[in-house]
Amino acid sequence: MSLDGPAQINDLNRVDVSGKGTFNRVIKAADALDRQGAAYNVLSVVTGKNARSAEKIYNFLKKQGFRYLQFIPCLEPFSSERGESAYSLSPKDYAEFLVKIFNLWLSDLLKGNYISIRHIDNQLSVMLGRPPEMCSAFGCCNIQYVIEADKSVYPCDFYVLDGYKIGEIGKNTFEEMRNSETAVKFIKDSQNVPDECKACPFYCVCRNGCRRDRSSENGIIGKNYYCDSYKYYYAKCNAGFIKALSFLNQNKR
Repeated sequence: MSLDGPAQINDLNRVDVSGKGTFNRVIKAADALDRQGAAYNVLSVVTGKNARSAEKIYNFLKKQGFRYLQFIPCLEPFSSERGESAYSLSPKDYAEFLVKIFNLWLSDLLKGNYISIRHIDNQLSVMLGRPPEMCSAFGCCNIQYVIEADKSVYPCDFYVLDGYKIGEIGKNTFEEMRNSETAVKFIKDSQNVPDECKACPFYCVCRNGCRRDRSSENGIIGKNYYCDSYKYYYAKCNAGFIKALSFLNQNKR
């Protein structure tokens, strides 16, 4: 379920083909799913326009009764430089957003009100020595098999582009697609670890994040655009993570 917050925030960017905001339609869809007992999570995209409204967004989603949340930074098209779009998210704003969301989440957790936020859940898992489920926390890509309506298959929903096509349903088996030259190169390119990352105390948790957020120079996948955001976030929230882990251990979550 894609929802960026209350109507005045959500409808800044989430509009239909006629330019009308989609907030009311999304809420109706959520109500329908709730009536049927269907499980779902809410995906919110963080932009330069809404990053400073972290508390308003979090409290709204909580008030609506949503308990499974995801927050992801917005992306510019491949053809654009970072920071050029009206909705661009700066590393500074993203850093502050991450810290505010974590502190709001922690405050609720310590009161016994656990809300699942995907990136925090994964970070806690890694800190406990468990494998993450979120691909951006692995340090390299894997093949997600994104299937389009024309049966073409791609390795990731961020790379549904002709140059990344790995096969076609009905023509290729999944094994053939996984072992294709394009798929093998896609994974190999993501495995580069910049020297700065190797020396970073937070790399074991960060793993340089999503490939789509990493810089690319001469075909070499480099450092994450939000590297400074994550460093600030982990440094600021280190004590909070320790509190959270202690609380979760005591309460056996």
